[in-house]
Amino acid sequence: MNNQDAVVSILHECKRVLDHLLLETPDVSTEDKSEDQRCRASLPRELRTLIQEAKEMKWPFVPEKWQYKQAMSPEDKTNLQDMIGARLQQLLVAKGLHKLQPATPIAPQVVIRQARISVNSGKLLKAEYILSSLISNNGATGTWLYRNESDKVLVQSVCIQIRGQILQKLDALLLKYSKKSELWTAQETVVYLGEYLKVKKKGKQRNAFWVHYLHQEEILGRYVGKEYKEWKGLRHHFTDVERQMTAQHYVTEFNKRLYEQKIPTQIFYIPSTVLLILEDNTIKGCISVEPYILGEFVKLSNNTKVVKTEYKATEYGLAYGHFSYEFSKHRDVVVDLQGWVTGNGKGLIYLTDPQIHSVDQKDVTTNFGKRGIFYFFNNQHTSCNEICHRLSLTRPSLEKPSNM
Repeated sequence: MNNQDAVVSILHECKRVLDHLLLETPDVSTEDKSEDQRCRASLPRELRTLIQEAKEMKWPFVPEKWQYKQAMSPEDKTNLQDMIGARLQQLLVAKGLHKLQPATPIAPQVVIRQARISVNSGKLLKAEYILSSLISNNGATGTWLYRNESDKVLVQSVCIQIRGQILQKLDALLLKYSKKSELWTAQETVVYLGEYLKVKKKGKQRNAFWVHYLHQEEILGRYVGKEYKEWKGLRHHFTDVERQMTAQHYVTEFNKRLYEQKIPTQIFYIPSTVLLILEDNTIKGCISVEPYILGEFVKLSNNTKVVKTEYKATEYGLAYGHFSYEFSKHRDVVVDLQGWVTGNGKGLIYLTDPQIHSVDQKDVTTNFGKRGIFYFFNNQHTSCNEICHRLSLTRPSLEKPSNM
């Protein structure tokens, strides 16, 4: 039996016990009382105590040591995560009880843990709803009868503190780039910057964290912000976005060609923007932002020689690099393919963080210019594949650059 089945089984037993508890009146039959005692005896002692205290509304509110700190250290965050993980089954049981019996209230400390889990997973609107119900005591999570008025005030104070952290918003300027028009556009916005993402493999140059837009256009989306581990000027962020949106422009034309040839696979470069964090019209920070994509992140190639041929998507990616060279009139090649692919490498492929080798040499260390283009055709894409042939791409004849 897995954890989910165990929780379901416990919930059914809890419902049966609660039903019997509701029947505890002077006219309850001896048979019903015996069944009630049998059900109680079949439950773990801790759960029997939990149900009885819930019935009598005796659960006190116990403040946690980290709730009143001005700032949490990494150790505090680890302890918080351990605390939530250790009590996850308790949360599931409490939520299940409330779902089966909506009139049954949930203890405030359990509700607050639910809210903290929602905050840590980026579900800010859900967390705010949960906390607001406790602040107003409106019954959305059951109307809890507090043993002391001071307990109620303490619960509301903690909820207000957490809710204030959620609503800690920053003024910002959102900048978007279009390769087709080669123009930048800007709009004012308000954002919330959240926790760092927990990923299996961290980036070498940048950290990733949650970003939540609070203006109407973007409010329902989940976004990721990226900041350099070592400080870099604004130009680096603008160059990163220009490069990604250039790759997106090329891949749009590539997808049109695939569609014309009735090839079902489509490649997408997820849109990237620049976000300037403002304080009194002064720039206090700069990050790049893109939509959050759920799935396993894979790297298909780098910007010089390495190619991961075990992925079918690599074949499409190399054909796309070849296409970008031809479509840009032999000026650019998009390389460093990385992102999220389907299991069979076909269908939809989402890519991010490209590099572009361009003969229009710019002051970018990862742009190897003609040398990089030579690397691509002589080390990575050494011969045209089936996709190249179906798109009628021409194999270039390149001379080895003198600086190699």
